[in-house]
Amino acid sequence: MKKQLKLSVAQPCSQNWSEFTPTERGGFCDQCQMEVIDFTQMTEDDIKNYFTSLTSNKRVCGRLKTPQLNTPFTPKFPKTGVYSYMKAAAVSLTVLLSASVAMAQAPFVNEQINTKTTIVRPEMNDVIAISLEKQVVKGVVKDQEGEVMPGVNIVLQGTEIGTATDINGYFEFPQPLDQGDVLIFSFIGYESVAYNVPSQVSDQVEISLNMEAMEMLGEITFDHVYEEPSGIAKVWNKLKAIF
Repeated sequence: MKKQLKLSVAQPCSQNWSEFTPTERGGFCDQCQMEVIDFTQMTEDDIKNYFTSLTSNKRVCGRLKTPQLNTPFTPKFPKTGVYSYMKAAAVSLTVLLSASVAMAQAPFVNEQINTKTTIVRPEMNDVIAISLEKQVVKGVVKDQEGEVMPGVNIVLQGTEIGTATDINGYFEFPQPLDQGDVLIFSFIGYESVAYNVPSQVSDQVEISLNMEAMEMLGEITFDHVYEEPSGIAKVWNKLKAIF
């Protein structure tokens, strides 16, 4: 089964990070008399390796971004052994099939092609018509979980013209817009999104807003959770059981 690492902070700390004495891995808190690890700049692999190497009874205080909390960190399934063999076999089979198809194609026919080319030059008086029609922008705003967001502010950049999404997350901007106009979508606690009006707007625009990555301090608890193995992992486990 896949092993996942899940982090949480039960009681956020009210101490000020900027007042900590800098250390190699973060900062030292005089109030708690312990080092606070800065995880905000670490990759998922760095965080996973740090916690999997700890003893179960060691306390860890850290600085985290909210998206890092309650988000499982899953190690990648090693692509070795049977997996590599099966992948190589699949590639070989694909190459053989491609070669067979190529061999089965109709024989090459040597046919002379007329290479004479006629160039037609447009008259200088020709005018290329460019559509400069304004466009109506309407659509729906959702969060990162795919849930609709009512009350999102939508403002034309550089103006005070705007609207807001309704209870179902839908909106229609109150005036037609030109290509290159920019709409700013904003909501408290979420990162703002700038939408550049393209040359041709789709019937319904879908905008996604993500929560701001706020930082949190506190004692970190970590749990190992498990989930069902992937298809290739199941095959590998069955083969190991046989031998």
